[in-house]
Amino acid sequence: PPPPELAGGAEGALAAEARQEAAIEAELAREAKALAEAAERTAATKAKRAEELAEKVADAAVEKADIEAKRVEEAKKLTEDRAQKAATKAKKDEDAQALAEAAERTAATKAANKVAREAKKFAEATVEKAAMEAKRVEE
Repeated sequence: PPPPELAGGAEGALAAEARQEAAIEAELAREAKALAEAAERTAATKAKRAEELAEKVADAAVEKADIEAKRVEEAKKLTEDRAQKAATKAKKDEDAQALAEAAERTAATKAANKVAREAKKFAEATVEKAAMEAKRVEE
């Protein structure tokens, strides 16, 4: 075995080396902790950004859906307006047709009445002429 003074010196050197290794390990642990904290902050920042982006995407989707709903509503209203105008036009056309038919019947009735008056006048004239002829023949 080595002499005690050498043994103490070797032990002292080993103890100094162990302290140095412990100090290095402590420094490495502090660095690892700092890196972990930085990674945690980065992850939190990324999560917050992802949440903000998701919110923006959701808001944009809602806005797009609202715009689409308005467009559909406007198209529906336009279609309803067109249908109403078509129905109104059809009703006006129907009314105009009925008026034309009534005017036609009125004109036909007036023409028939005129012909009847003319025929009556002719018949009366013929009867009067026949009566005069009969009277002349009698005389």
